[in-house]
Amino acid sequence: MLAAIYLHWDGLYTTYHRFFSHLQSKLNVDIGGTQLSKIVIGSDEEAALTKAIKQCFPSSANILCSRHLEENVRRYLTNNIGVSDKVRKQVVSDIFGKHGLTSFNEVKKFELKLMKLSDKYLKYLPSFEEYFRKTAQKIRSGVLQPRIENKWLPINWKNNSCESMNHIIKLSANWKTMKLPDLIERLYKIVKLQQAECRRALYGQGNYELAPWMSKCKIQYVHWTQKTKEEKEALFAKFMKGMPAKKKTVSSTDGRLTIPKTCKTAKKPGQRKRVKSLKTITRNRNIK
Repeated sequence: MLAAIYLHWDGLYTTYHRFFSHLQSKLNVDIGGTQLSKIVIGSDEEAALTKAIKQCFPSSANILCSRHLEENVRRYLTNNIGVSDKVRKQVVSDIFGKHGLTSFNEVKKFELKLMKLSDKYLKYLPSFEEYFRKTAQKIRSGVLQPRIENKWLPINWKNNSCESMNHIIKLSANWKTMKLPDLIERLYKIVKLQQAECRRALYGQGNYELAPWMSKCKIQYVHWTQKTKEEKEALFAKFMKGMPAKKKTVSSTDGRLTIPKTCKTAKKPGQRKRVKSLKTITRNRNIK
């Protein structure tokens, strides 16, 4: 799905940094419901791109596409070393297979597998050993570590969604170079189509569904059909704004005092009952 689009003609660090710094400022202030904590950004291993991401989002987890890593290993084995198909398949299986280097979620198991493969390639394929060590370092920092910090990440994450959208854009352009105004018009049509799908998600239809934290925006289809055009636009505009940012502090009326915001149902240590008064029952007692 297309989000922010940046048209550029080079792959320089300054170019990427300009784009990501702009995104960082928008995500931090202007877009409701967004958070920069525990953000995960996936990409290929392009040096300028990953460097710009780390500079603009220093607290983010950057995960690398395992498919790109695998393709680079295949290309190096074929073009730089010239190994046979059998050897190439075995090396790729050692690194990216079901029980390969990228399949581990624990540092200890990863390091043990790395030592075994390093000894193996040093003995039987010495021309590949140095390249393997560099690739293993990328896997350690760009595959293993993000997965340890974010348990929900899948094994061997791939940016297939990005490649799929890239294919859709090229199909819309008929695989030809287009003038900038025409390209912008094509991209605009794709975005408008996506917005139509998002609108359908509000009443439970289409290819998308609402995320759990946006479920309050959902409306029954029968109620949606009874809305006027203006009411539908208002509901969709509210949805596109996202959830309002939650304030972490509370200020006094005159603004002279600001304190951290507490939970709505704050309790004292050891308290077992609700904050609000409970219903009590007075029993009749016989007085002797």
